[in-house]
Amino acid sequence: MGSPIQREKNYPVGGVLNRPGYPTPPPSFSNPFPPRSPNAFYNEAPYAFFSSPYVTPVNINYTGMEPMSQTVQTPTPDLSQAPSPLGIGNDFNMLAIDDPNDVVSVSTAFHPGIIPTPDTTLSSSDGVLFYVHSPTLIQACPELFSSYLRTPFADPKFRHHVIALDTPSGALNVIMHALYNMSPESNRPDVDTLILAVDHMPLYSVTPDRVLRPTSALYNLILSAAPLRPLDVYALGAHHDIHSLAVAASSHLLAHDLSTISDAFAERMGALYLKKLMLLHVGRFDALKDILLHPPHPHPPSKACTFLDQKSLTRAWALVSAHLVWDARPDISINAMQNTLQPLTENLSCEQCHKALQDRIKSVVVRWASVKNPAVRPPWLIGIPLRCVGPHSLWEATKKPWADLVVVFVWSLAVRVSSLMPGLVTL
Repeated sequence: MGSPIQREKNYPVGGVLNRPGYPTPPPSFSNPFPPRSPNAFYNEAPYAFFSSPYVTPVNINYTGMEPMSQTVQTPTPDLSQAPSPLGIGNDFNMLAIDDPNDVVSVSTAFHPGIIPTPDTTLSSSDGVLFYVHSPTLIQACPELFSSYLRTPFADPKFRHHVIALDTPSGALNVIMHALYNMSPESNRPDVDTLILAVDHMPLYSVTPDRVLRPTSALYNLILSAAPLRPLDVYALGAHHDIHSLAVAASSHLLAHDLSTISDAFAERMGALYLKKLMLLHVGRFDALKDILLHPPHPHPPSKACTFLDQKSLTRAWALVSAHLVWDARPDISINAMQNTLQPLTENLSCEQCHKALQDRIKSVVVRWASVKNPAVRPPWLIGIPLRCVGPHSLWEATKKPWADLVVVFVWSLAVRVSSLMPGLVTL
């Protein structure tokens, strides 16, 4: 062993002569540690900086010490070059940051200080760590990660290892919020992130329709994007068979040109929901034709207004109706319909014709406003006049074969009654 440290008068403590300024830490532990003396320099040093086991002083001159062999440690691996910071099977001890220059990203919503206290760490594909409470996740989805890990997520070994997932941090944040039954709105995820999160749920054994309920925060957040991205939201609901989401988004697709739907979107939504969307447009046009088909009711002829005079009003109604049907869109507004029909009342001198026309316009407006989604009607109801079809939600609520038979019987009876007593069964 070397001789004891020779203390100088200028530095009576620590045995350091000409103490240099604080050095910049090296990028890794490839630089040697300072030699240890018999006097246990680390225990005597008055500066915490030199006594820290995580910081290596560089180029410090020590007097009274004999040179010792230098120890070189393996450099810290560059985590930025890996697809994820830690994979399945890595121990929590590897989370220690030996290099001050290394940066580990942690979720702002799922950090070590959240309540309940997290016991599991997840890593996104871009290296962001999520600290989660496994009982909360298992309660929300008992089959969580079963297909991805090939082992039940409740296995205690996952409490001591970081689980690397193949999902970006933004989408993983949405999934965790959904399992915690919280809204990710504070993180302001865009529509693409929300869609990606729902698409990645089956990868981790999460059934989308299980967490996307009409009362859930994520459901309402996705639905709020329907006015701007209706086709994306509809395709999302169709792809994962979330019927309520697809129905809610379909009302925003009335103005969409179906001929512009790409093959990718058609394949994503599937044949069933693509047919429903087409029937929605076709059914709306059929409803409009049925509503405008009947002209105003004629009144008994008089000297002031003969039968020929009333036929002129019928011809005018037919021309305007043809114009509406020809240029109409499935999303035609009530105001546009009123503005087209109302000018017919300007040149009428007969009070009875004027009243009949006003009543007919009001009836058209009320019936068009009451038109429901024909896309959910079964094929056997497509040919029935719309005035004989009531709440289509009967079929929408259930898709069981026996229920279809009941609905067929009910509406067949309704059609028979309406033919005998017109106006009894209305929309």
